[in-house]
Amino acid sequence: MRVFSTRLLLLISLLPALALGYEVSLINNLTDESNHIHDNFGHQVELNDNYAIIAAPGTGSSNGNACSFNNINQEWSYETCLSVPEQYSNSAQNFAKAIDLSEQRLMIGADIDGNGAVFIYEREDDQWQFNQIITQPPSTSPADFASSIASDNTHIIIGSPAKGSGNAGYVYIYALQEQSWTLEATLSADSSNKSGRFGQAIAYQDNYLIIGDSEHGQGKQGASYIYFYDDETWTKQAFLTGGSLTKNALFGTAVAISEQYALVGSPKESHATKGADKFLGSVYLYKRRLNNWDLMTKLMPDALEKQDQFGTSLAISDGFILVGAEGDDNDKGAVYLYKLDDGTWQLDSTTSAQVRAVNDHFGYSLSLSDDYALISSPDSEHSSGYKGNVYLYSVREVSSVTAAESEFNELVSTLDLSNPYISDSDGDGLSDKNESTLLNTDPLSDDTDQDGLNDLEEVIYYHSDPLSTDSDGDGLSDLDEAVIYQSSPTSADTDQDGYSDQYEVMTTNTDPSMADSDSDGYSDVEEIAELGTSPTLADTDGDGLTDAQELELYNTSVLDPDTDNDGFSDGNEINYYETDASDKNSQPESISTSTSYSPAYEQDGTIAFEDEWPNRGDYDFNDAVFNYNIEEYKINGLVKQINYKILPTARGATYTNSLRLLLNVPISNIAQVSMTTMGNTTQVEPIADKNQTLIIVIADLKDALPANSGSKLTNTLTGSNKVTGKLLRLSVTFNYPVSSDVLGAPPYNTFIARQFATSEWIEVHFPGKPATSKASKRQFGRGDDDTQQQGDRFFFSKDNLPWAMHIPEQWHHPKERVDLSNGYPDILNWAKSKGKKHKGWYKSKRKSLFIFEEVPDI
Repeated sequence: MRVFSTRLLLLISLLPALALGYEVSLINNLTDESNHIHDNFGHQVELNDNYAIIAAPGTGSSNGNACSFNNINQEWSYETCLSVPEQYSNSAQNFAKAIDLSEQRLMIGADIDGNGAVFIYEREDDQWQFNQIITQPPSTSPADFASSIASDNTHIIIGSPAKGSGNAGYVYIYALQEQSWTLEATLSADSSNKSGRFGQAIAYQDNYLIIGDSEHGQGKQGASYIYFYDDETWTKQAFLTGGSLTKNALFGTAVAISEQYALVGSPKESHATKGADKFLGSVYLYKRRLNNWDLMTKLMPDALEKQDQFGTSLAISDGFILVGAEGDDNDKGAVYLYKLDDGTWQLDSTTSAQVRAVNDHFGYSLSLSDDYALISSPDSEHSSGYKGNVYLYSVREVSSVTAAESEFNELVSTLDLSNPYISDSDGDGLSDKNESTLLNTDPLSDDTDQDGLNDLEEVIYYHSDPLSTDSDGDGLSDLDEAVIYQSSPTSADTDQDGYSDQYEVMTTNTDPSMADSDSDGYSDVEEIAELGTSPTLADTDGDGLTDAQELELYNTSVLDPDTDNDGFSDGNEINYYETDASDKNSQPESISTSTSYSPAYEQDGTIAFEDEWPNRGDYDFNDAVFNYNIEEYKINGLVKQINYKILPTARGATYTNSLRLLLNVPISNIAQVSMTTMGNTTQVEPIADKNQTLIIVIADLKDALPANSGSKLTNTLTGSNKVTGKLLRLSVTFNYPVSSDVLGAPPYNTFIARQFATSEWIEVHFPGKPATSKASKRQFGRGDDDTQQQGDRFFFSKDNLPWAMHIPEQWHHPKERVDLSNGYPDILNWAKSKGKKHKGWYKSKRKSLFIFEEVPDI
């Protein structure tokens, strides 16, 4: 056996993930250089990497303007100040009361004869040219139309909170159609009480829209709504409510959103731990998991003091969050910078104006782009005698590569990886020369230490020792760490939480790669040693509220799912009934029951899988085929029980595939799971999978659908006799009913799985559905797979084709080794359109020659 290079081994043992630092520095003070300077310069600021727009609506009788600055070769300079277009000069007021900036379009809010309007400017010939105007829709109640604006290249979203008590606020969405803006949707608050502040703050990014409403609820606890735009439809994804701790705290007065995170400011929140101090403020940070938004943590720096109003303004971009605290130090103001570090948001620094005075309100408005930050101080004195200053900062990413990392990178760069197969005896992707002279691995074995990871994977991808099965000596093999536990094979404590990887796997059952296994905002150490909550369940008591929500928002019991013991879970009372979870006398007024069926009553659907993932294989979609019908028993519209009827109809594979179900419900809310087969009912043990529950429906498909004598396949070969599978009836009962929005649509996340000899699990899910925590992430992106975990693109091929399909009717699968597109050619057009066209592709089969017709029905 060859000896692994001591130099390389030492480097590998020292290598953490590549660290990135950030440098934030003031580069300019943007000032109004026009001849029409107005007070309140910096009332709102908007920024991209090319332009900065600063609103100066003025005060009193002044009409306001919006000043533009542009970036030319990293030098920012004043360009122009836009005022009311001449044709509206006699009727417009409050020009620039709100602004928004997209790539080449500028929106400016104003009032015309007492009604709101948005002036739209387009970038033409290196100037902002007035193009169109959107005026306030007819309304029976007074409204502050255009007091908030958000946009992208195809939509303009306009907030219209109400004027006066008893009136409701709205949000209007306009779409660009043939060069004109047409009203596409009107959104309003979900509340029995009219909410006048709905629409007071809005943010829109990556097709996600968040709307703030600081007056929601009888106690004005506040709320925020998140909508997602897809396929010309606006779908509400989340309703984020305040709680007992946010009453009159202006929860929702400031909001921000990105593709993965949402922020809601509560600037007048008083903290229980700060005694009599009031209005310190806080920011609630939510993280998206597919279509669900969960409270991740509460931003609340220790340095906050009375009247700081942390959360007055918010901005988020990539790995940065800016939070304004305009009341800091007698209203001088301050801004807090957070950065995302290994999945956790950490306070990085606090920024204030170079020269501060009382009532400057530094941080009143914020904006972030990829490379810059804009912070306003609209009430600070200016040398011109008017009020308002705006500060421009650069946000620069700096690589902090250690000497060991630099040396390792240099060594790897000497490896000849351009064409290793010229002399690669073992076919591991490393040339014999690389292995013999640089790495000292065995050129005749692709896996020198026989640990299941080949030499190339160990050296290039995992930085582990290809001569040791346990590079970090923590008692877990390199293979298990890389493909099962997703921990580092070169660090005995991957998440640096004080618990070794082996201790987390064997004793605490926590995730060794995450200091906060359940992503609830509390570290595993905090939950185990201090809180007594589950470190693997974000919702310890299974009541529909995360531990963070109960502790930080609602002041309900984190260990009792029904704090007031009235028979309704805390989560359902707060999220759906809008009753007080701490008051037994506050209950829903009526109880109703109903039953829904999928795809319909006494109608069956089909689910089908191709098990060669991540390779396309023969793509005949008959490896595992099932007919199904799902019955949901509901209480007040919430799902209390699932009855899942499954009949295996085809098995065109020799692998030992199992059928499984991953429910978006914590195991703490699972009351019972049972399976009935041929009249016999048995209990099924559910398995916790972080904040979800895994149920093994069929352990081995061969048992549920055996083949005829002399054959290995069932119901896929021409001329074979039809075999009827075993009809299964799975029943899942919840302790407390679950919303369909949380549970997802039937057939939920049903999938097949098989295990390699190395203990590595391979799973095949419906497109867009994530794998379990047990699945090997090693295969993602290999072969024909185009999974992009950060972008929620799961189990699609590079041609946008799936490996699993759900069809809302009984479907006849292709024969063995017949490509699906031969039997159903419209599948290719469906994939090309990303599922937006040819949705009925399964109804148009080409020739019965390709289709196995003789399939049983339930």
